[in-house]
Amino acid sequence: MYRLLSHFQSMIESSHPVIRVASFLVLAVFLALGEPLHFWLISGLIALSYVVLGLKTLQGAGPMLWRMRWFFLSIFVVYLWLTPGPASIEVLVTACYRVSVLVMMVLAVHALLSVTPRQQLVAAIYSLAWPLQFVGLSRQRLAVRVALVMEYVPQVQQVCRQAGEAGGAGGGPPPPPPPPPRAP
Repeated sequence: MYRLLSHFQSMIESSHPVIRVASFLVLAVFLALGEPLHFWLISGLIALSYVVLGLKTLQGAGPMLWRMRWFFLSIFVVYLWLTPGPASIEVLVTACYRVSVLVMMVLAVHALLSVTPRQQLVAAIYSLAWPLQFVGLSRQRLAVRVALVMEYVPQVQQVCRQAGEAGGAGGGPPPPPPPPPRAP
C-alpha cells in the first residue's frame, strides 16, 4: 500500500503543470455538473491526493475555507429564501450539496497550488489559453493578469489584516487621513 501511495505521489509531483491545471479543470466541470456519483468519486480523489501529499498540506486549506464562510452562508440563504414554496428538507439538502461541491473545489485548488509553483501555474494557464487568440483575446494579457493577482493578493491580505488589527474591535479599516490644506 505504501509503495502504491509513493508511486502516486511521484506521479503527482512529476506531472507537467499543464496536465495538473487541465486535470483540475476537468474535475471542476464534473463537480459542477451536479451528479452525486461524480461528487463522491472526485471527493475520493481529492482525499487520496491529500493523503499522498501529506495531511500537513491540508492545514493551509482551513484558512481558505474560513474566508469563504460568508459565501457559503449566503448560498444557504439564497436556496432557503428564494426557493418557491415553504422551505423543505429537499431544499436544505440541495444547499448542503452545493456548498460541499464548492468546498471540494476549494480543496482541489489548494492541492493544485501546494504542488505547483506560481511561475509554472502561470505558464500552464498561458499554454491552456491558446484558443483565446482565435476570438481576438490575448493570452499574454491573461497570463500577466493572473501573475499580478497571484503576486498582490497576499500583500493586500496582509495590509487588510494589519488595518483590521489597527482598527480596533470594529475590525474595519482606520479612518482616512484628513485632506491636505488648501492653498490660498
